Amino acid sequence: MYDSIVVLLVVNIQNYMLENKLKVAIISGGLSNERDVSIKTGQQVFRKLSSKKFDKSLIEISEEGKWLLKEGKSLGGKFNTKALTIMHPKQGIAKNDLKTYDVVFLALHGKFGEDGKTQAILDILNIPYTGSGVLASALGMNKEKTMKFIKALRIKTPNFLTLFNKDKVDHEIIDRKV
Repeated sequence: MYDSIVVLLVVNIQNYMLENKLKVAIISGGLSNERDVSIKTGQQVFRKLSSKKFDKSLIEISEEGKWLLKEGKSLGGKFNTKALTIMHPKQGIAKNDLKTYDVVFLALHGKFGEDGKTQAILDILNIPYTGSGVLASALGMNKEKTMKFIKALRIKTPNFLTLFNKDKVDHEIIDRKV
């Protein structure tokens, strides 16, 4: 009985996907010094996602933190831009332009992209996204905390040394510890 329900569910999802394109927002840009690389990543994802299967949009987070929808169907011409409402000051999260998308493809790099902050916003808005969640993203950006976390789980890992200020490094002490 359960097998037939699962098959029916899969068939219904496949039929839905044939009739309706998945709406994907590709978010790039951001606030980090890796912004330019992120924009190139977002453009590459936009180019490679099939227009036959996906209704895709490119969103760029500006250097000032504004979320800008790049309107247009190809990267060849100029885009018109529209500022998106993510969290409305008076209405909280009730009004946001990202709710029209089925999924967000995160093409962000560095701070505010891979550190869990954007993921937290999307979690609050209940919008699915690609990649790791908040905790894994935040932990992954801090290598020392990641190593301590792994060691606490008793996973074998090489010894490590954390340096906080490269200007005050005593190389003899480091050599001895290594």
